Amino acid sequence: MQTAAAIGGFLTVLGLAAQAHACVLLQDVDYSVLYRSDTIVRAKVVGYQSRPEQKDALFRLEIEQVLTGKSVERQIIEARWERKYKPAPQIWDGYTNVIVGLRLSNDAPAQIVRESCGFDGIVEDTPQDLSILLSQAPAGS
Repeated sequence: MQTAAAIGGFLTVLGLAAQAHACVLLQDVDYSVLYRSDTIVRAKVVGYQSRPEQKDALFRLEIEQVLTGKSVERQIIEARWERKYKPAPQIWDGYTNVIVGLRLSNDAPAQIVRESCGFDGIVEDTPQDLSILLSQAPAGS
């Protein structure tokens, strides 16, 4: 029993210390963060450029479907993926078919909506992920 208490105390101290320098994700992904966007789209990743000096990456997304929100004017758009605590990978080896929430701008790349800590705002486009996302839709969406 003392070992469990010691481990719990140690994890608490680690969590508090980590908050000063980086984020600690203590819960499962909440896809509803995507609903804080102008639009949620299903898209295909057709290009990617890591920009370490700007702490971000640019995606080229081929829009396949607007799930909710504003329509997207172009079929292929650029979307900025901000990375505050962890650099963007040099090469994108993640999902090809994605669901993302976007904040739209007329004169700049769209912004991929994400939590400040944890969830990166890019969801794999699978029937299960789509179902979870739609189940978390706020009333009236």
